[in-house]
Amino acid sequence: MNFEEADDVKPNDKILELLEMYFIQAGDATNHKKRETIFRDMISHLMELIKELAEDGDSYEVGEYLYSAAYYLEEFNFKEAQHIYIQSIEHYDKFRVKEQKLGKFEEASWVSYKIAEIYHEKLGDQESEKKYIQKCIEYKEALYEILNGFSKPRKLATLLYNLGELYARINNLERALEFNNLTLELAKEQRFYDIIANTYLNMSDVYLFMDDEINSREYIEEARQYFSQEEKQCTKSGNFRQLSQIYQILKTINAEINDQKEFVKFSRKEAKSYVDLAKQIHREKLNYFKLANFYKGAAICFKETDYLECATCYYLAARIFQQIGEFSQANSCYSEAAELFEEVGLYKKAIELYCQAGDASLNNNDLEFAIEKFMNAFDLLSRENINFQKNELAEKIETNLILLSDINAKENRFFIAGTLLLETLFYYKKAGLQKTETDINKLLNRIKIYYHKEYKEHADSSKTTWVAYMLALTAIAHISLGKLDKAMSLIAKLKSIENSSQTIKAYREITELIHQAKNEDIKFTLSNLDKKSKKIYSGLEEVKLFNNLLFY
Repeated sequence: MNFEEADDVKPNDKILELLEMYFIQAGDATNHKKRETIFRDMISHLMELIKELAEDGDSYEVGEYLYSAAYYLEEFNFKEAQHIYIQSIEHYDKFRVKEQKLGKFEEASWVSYKIAEIYHEKLGDQESEKKYIQKCIEYKEALYEILNGFSKPRKLATLLYNLGELYARINNLERALEFNNLTLELAKEQRFYDIIANTYLNMSDVYLFMDDEINSREYIEEARQYFSQEEKQCTKSGNFRQLSQIYQILKTINAEINDQKEFVKFSRKEAKSYVDLAKQIHREKLNYFKLANFYKGAAICFKETDYLECATCYYLAARIFQQIGEFSQANSCYSEAAELFEEVGLYKKAIELYCQAGDASLNNNDLEFAIEKFMNAFDLLSRENINFQKNELAEKIETNLILLSDINAKENRFFIAGTLLLETLFYYKKAGLQKTETDINKLLNRIKIYYHKEYKEHADSSKTTWVAYMLALTAIAHISLGKLDKAMSLIAKLKSIENSSQTIKAYREITELIHQAKNEDIKFTLSNLDKKSKKIYSGLEEVKLFNNLLFY
């Protein structure tokens, strides 16, 4: 878009379009220098538009965009970026003053904290950081005075908790403890378990800062006792939701003090509470999405202690997700379950679940994940020599690889399209499928065409190494089809590339060796290559796939 001519477009819209345009260009950049040129050009345009935005008086938006400009500039010149961070602070501060005058203490507090973070993370100015944390505290205290008695208890407890954290940050530890105690008092009245747990941990940390290890440990112990009492009450009432939260907290507290035995105990209890919640929802025929998520939550907890229980819970979650049409969640849970069953040696179950993960992915139109899962299943049954629908699985992989190749070809991603077909041939061979020479040659011909198209697309570009690799792959495709003369003409092109790097020379040598081996009907060997070329060959997955088809 031409920004000069778009007078009716607001500065904000211009900036968003500008950023989108430059990010696309930066994504296509082939090296760091080109990327720097693109971003510097973007920042130059951005600064012009920011001036225009500043004239409209929107200090906060200006601060945000200046911050963004500085963030992108950091990659190339941190000192220059720091100057722009300082400019962003000036505009954020204007916004702070404006909000303060309007009595909007929450907004003023929030932007003060943002300024403090910039001084801390980007400018390393501790004095200014402390100054703005102090301002943040003043606004939050004013807000507490206004809201006390009128606002919801959770909002008040959160305010008190934040004040405790902020005072600790500026090393006013006595005030930090004072506000932590106020937080505990209110949070315990309302049973805000998450706030209570975090406050106890904060108080323990404050005493550690004061070199008082005894009090630090006592607060952790007090937290354990408090939540143990709450556990008893919730167990009596059968409140599984609160129990799951309590067990999660007790698990975290025991991890904090390295009590492995108690950590494992509460991990299992947390997992069981999620299963109980799931059963309760199932009995009452409530929200099945929640039901699946509770099984998933149980699985996450069991992962720390029991792989088999974990795998079972993932499997139950996956089945429910699939039944309610949440295929993305289903394929993820099936996959997790499969990996865990594989880990404990239940290979047949793992293979079944990899296949179910693949099927769920197909329902979600996620071809890549589906193929990956089918390949996981195929590789596992091949490795463990399990008799489980090997041919059907190979055909499933073949069908979806060809489909994905077609999609990539339509989008001009010819290298990917060719490589996917090459993998298809590999799975033909690995499964021992009977394919006619005509069928195989049809695929080889398409592979050759795709690699040649990729070569033509970049032939005039500066990507010399990539162009050389596409030439090599096209030549090897011709060799696979028995067209050795055509392959030789492409090898000659490889030789004619000026100022060839070690990598390009290796491509040529490897391609010549493959040609020679096929021509003389002998096995391909790396013995004539030097150490560097052998190392380069080890990373050429496409060439290795070709060689597997040709010589093994």
